[in-house]
Amino acid sequence: MTKKPPAKHPKPLTYPRVTQVAVTITGMFETWLDDSAPNYSVQTTHLKKGTGDHAAKAWSTYGGRVGVWRLMRALERLGIPATFFVNARCTEVYPDAVKQIARSGFDIAAHSSSQADLPSYFPPHEQNGLLRRRIDMLQGPAGQTITAWRTPPPRLPPAARGPAEPPR
Repeated sequence: MTKKPPAKHPKPLTYPRVTQVAVTITGMFETWLDDSAPNYSVQTTHLKKGTGDHAAKAWSTYGGRVGVWRLMRALERLGIPATFFVNARCTEVYPDAVKQIARSGFDIAAHSSSQADLPSYFPPHEQNGLLRRRIDMLQGPAGQTITAWRTPPPRLPPAARGPAEPPR
C-alpha cells in the first residue's frame, strides 16, 4: 500500500430525480487494555464478571491484527476515501497499521486512548487535558495533523449535554 490521492469517481453519484448523495466512510480502530476485553461481543451469552471471555478478547484484537488491513485494502481497491478514528493506544500496539492508514492517504482522527479510559469517566475540568494528550499521542506516529475527535461511545458527558430534564 502506498500513499495516493483520494479517488475521483468518473461521474457524480446521484439518485433518481437528480438527488445528490453524500456518503461518509469512517472506521473505528479501537483497542482495549491488555487485561481486559469489551463486555459486549458477537457472543450472545454474557459471562459472569471475572470469567475470562476468550471470544471477546479475540474479537477485540481482530481489528488491529486483520480487520483494519482488510478494510484499507478494500477502500484502496475501490478508490474510496475514509477517515479512521483511532485510539491513541493503537500507536503502541499496532504502530504499523496506524502508519499505513496515513501512508495510504486516509484521514486519521482521535478516538480516546483506549476503550477503557473514556472522557466521560473524568471530571469536566480534566477532559480537555485528556483530549489534548490523546491527540498528541497520535500526531507523531500518524505523520499528520489530527483535526477531529470522536468520543467513544459517541456521546457527550452529562456536563456537556445540559440538564437531564427541561427546566420548568
